[in-house]
Amino acid sequence: MPSNIEIIQDLKLADLPEEEQNKVLAQIAETIQNRIAIRVDGILTDQQKIEYDGLITAGNQDESDKYLDEKIPNLSDMVAEEYTSLRKELIERNEIILAAIDKATKKLDS
Repeated sequence: MPSNIEIIQDLKLADLPEEEQNKVLAQIAETIQNRIAIRVDGILTDQQKIEYDGLITAGNQDESDKYLDEKIPNLSDMVAEEYTSLRKELIERNEIILAAIDKATKKLDS
């Protein structure tokens, strides 16, 4: 996955205040996490979900990460896929928004 700086540059958000950039990055991370959770839910058996939930409830992040890595060997590929998909969606939306702003600005200038 690219660095936070690369993400901000890709989305053309470098002019935003750092606090706003951090909010965007947090939303991106949360969205990816939610998408991965949905995919993982479709892969794990009911028993594996119970075991995993037990690790999460116990607050054992390292063990829960290790558990998923063991049960879903391609987890890192899934994360990369979700990031790539979300990045594409956000860039497309950003381009539409920037084009609309440009068009509105030109109307105001005429």
